[in-house]
Amino acid sequence: AIEYKNGEPGDDIYVTVKLGENSYDFCVERYLTGPDTDVYKAVSELAVGDVVDVEGFLYWYEGPNAHITSVVKG
Repeated sequence: AIEYKNGEPGDDIYVTVKLGENSYDFCVERYLTGPDTDVYKAVSELAVGDVVDVEGFLYWYEGPNAHITSVVKG
């Protein structure tokens, strides 16, 4: 699932991916990887059923926050 913050492309992207029975939530932060970056464009074009490899980082702010910095369709 892909959802844009405020419902508009160009803002943060919230991504949910599934691996087996588990779901994982990620974010593509506009201020880190904006709309002109390869990762932002790649995530924007993902469709249900795409198989991907993702890289990113995790930081703690009021709970875990996972951010995507690279995505490759497999």
